Amino acid sequence: MEETHKKDPLERIAVAVESLASSVAIIAAALSKPVIGPVVKIQLEIEGEIMAKAGAAVAIVDTANKRLIVVGLDSLGAKGAQLGTGASILVSSADLTIASLVPDASPVADPDGNPSIYSAVITPTTPPVTGKNVTLTAQVTNADGSQQNPMTIDVFWTPGTEASLELEEA
Repeated sequence: MEETHKKDPLERIAVAVESLASSVAIIAAALSKPVIGPVVKIQLEIEGEIMAKAGAAVAIVDTANKRLIVVGLDSLGAKGAQLGTGASILVSSADLTIASLVPDASPVADPDGNPSIYSAVITPTTPPVTGKNVTLTAQVTNADGSQQNPMTIDVFWTPGTEASLELEEA
């Protein structure tokens, strides 16, 4: 019976060491992944170009459709944050006679591979109305009904044959 007592502490130590090793592996795996919190701010991108300057307008050549991507940022500014439970996003065009948004079935990642919370193709009317701005607005509403600051960008079509983007300061 004495030998049984002598083995019990060793067996218990072996089990504890095994459990500790498993916990360390789980913690190491968790630490290797970036921790991204819920969306606290959004960033608008068109074809990978960040559109965050106040009063900026984007010129789009009239033969081109461009993709608008809305990327969530967490409180530390890390890209890829997702909407919290019950939160929603509404993205709209102020003038459907100039441009509409055709949302992707599932939001596409930005060109750097960061997941987005919304993406759509910006589609001009046919024929495109050139030289007239339209404001696109993205607004996140939290589960409690409060709203985050909206992001807006003005786009306009210019005559041309080559797909390009040009950022203009207002």
